[in-house]
Amino acid sequence: GRKSCAVDTLLRLFEARILATFKSKYTQFLVFYVCSFRSEYDRRFLQRLIELAISKDTSDSCRIAASCYIGSYVARARTLRLSTAKTALRLLATWVHEYIDAHDASVSTPDPALHDVFYCAVQAILYALCFRLGQLLKDTRDHTFVPLVLRLDRVMLCNLNPFKVINHSVVEQFVGACVRHGGDAADPAALRALLRRNATLIVSFAPGVCEESAFFPFDPYSLPTSAHLIDPVYQPWTPGDNAEGLSAAVAGAGA
Repeated sequence: GRKSCAVDTLLRLFEARILATFKSKYTQFLVFYVCSFRSEYDRRFLQRLIELAISKDTSDSCRIAASCYIGSYVARARTLRLSTAKTALRLLATWVHEYIDAHDASVSTPDPALHDVFYCAVQAILYALCFRLGQLLKDTRDHTFVPLVLRLDRVMLCNLNPFKVINHSVVEQFVGACVRHGGDAADPAALRALLRRNATLIVSFAPGVCEESAFFPFDPYSLPTSAHLIDPVYQPWTPGDNAEGLSAAVAGAGA
């Protein structure tokens, strides 16, 4: 129908113009708003982002931007079905584990210049989980998704060591989420031990480099005149999740 064609046109314009605009502030929220109308729209949006994020034929900058949008949309889209969120996370996590299979044995220290696409994909998953972890773990239809599909312990302990590179606040909030949910996603003690080890790890790059190459495009929306359109379909931090700490910390990364 006409609406579907209009959405297709909007998504093509997003890919051609908005996706490539680093730290775009508000224009992308038009896509966010339109995708809230029907589950088919956000499914198509995420499907295309996944295709871009994992394609070797796509530029690294585009792949990184696509991962940023995946993580931010899965985190913030209140109307997004859990099944669609899980599909997006599963596809991105599958690529992450394939990357570990291909490269981890040859890695001794993290190198964001060489593996930046990988690190930003991991960051997208963790950022989404800061918002969605409780919902995923409470899904009575599938208790295996987080431990057996995402396999976060393997990501955490691989030689690529993404927790040394990605946004530190996202890592800390993810650890906090694991603690709150009893360690069902990843072992909190192992996570804390990794953070302590990483704090003393000397590497040849500036820690947090992904904070300069990644951003959170749907975090937050602060235009007062149009906020009434976004607020009903927008997922804020829930009380008790240290929302102010994460929002403030990621602001410097383009939030």
